[in-house]
Amino acid sequence: MAYCRRFIINCRHSKANRHLTTLSTQELDHALSFCENLVQQISYVQELKDLMEQQEIATTSSIKTLHPFIDKEGLLRVGGRLQQSLLPYQAMHQMILPPNHHFTNLVVSAEHIRLHHAGPQLLTASLRERYWIPGIEGLSGQLSTNVSLAIHSRHKLHHNSWVSFHQPEYNHPDHFTLWSGLCWPNITQNGNTS
Repeated sequence: MAYCRRFIINCRHSKANRHLTTLSTQELDHALSFCENLVQQISYVQELKDLMEQQEIATTSSIKTLHPFIDKEGLLRVGGRLQQSLLPYQAMHQMILPPNHHFTNLVVSAEHIRLHHAGPQLLTASLRERYWIPGIEGLSGQLSTNVSLAIHSRHKLHHNSWVSFHQPEYNHPDHFTLWSGLCWPNITQNGNTS
C-alpha cells in the first residue's frame, strides 16, 4: 500500500522531484492508517454513520459496550474511563478492528511473528497496546494452535524423511577428527595422515 501511494505521488511530480529511496516510517504509518480506516469503513458502516450523526449506537452492535468514538483521523477508537491515565493515547483508546476480517488476521500474524511466536497471552497483551479486537483471545489462541500444528507436522515430515535413508555401505576411517569445533587431521606417529 505504501508503494502504491508513493507511485501515485511520484506520477504527479517531475522526474527530478520523485522519491526513489526506501520507504520512510512516515509513509509506512500513513499506509497502515489508510488500511485501518478502510477496514473500519467496510466492517462498521452503521456504527460510523451513527457516530458521525451524533446518534446513539444501536444496542445490537458488537462494539456498543466499548463506548466508541471517532478520532481526528477518522478512526474508530475505544472510549472509556482511562482519560486520566498516564498511558499513551493509543493504549488508552485502542483502535477497533473487526475480528473476522482478513486485515485483522494479517495484523495478528505479523505481531505473532514480531514477538517470535509468543503464546496467546503475550500476543493479546501486545496487540491491546494499539488495537481492540473483539474476541482476540480466541483468535490469538487459534493462531498459536495453528503454529504448533504446523511445527509438529513439519517435525513429522523431517522425521519420516530421515527414516527412509539407509546406512551407507562405504565405511572407511575418517581422515579428520572433530575437536572443539575444529577439524584436525589424524596424524600418526610417523607424521603421516591416516
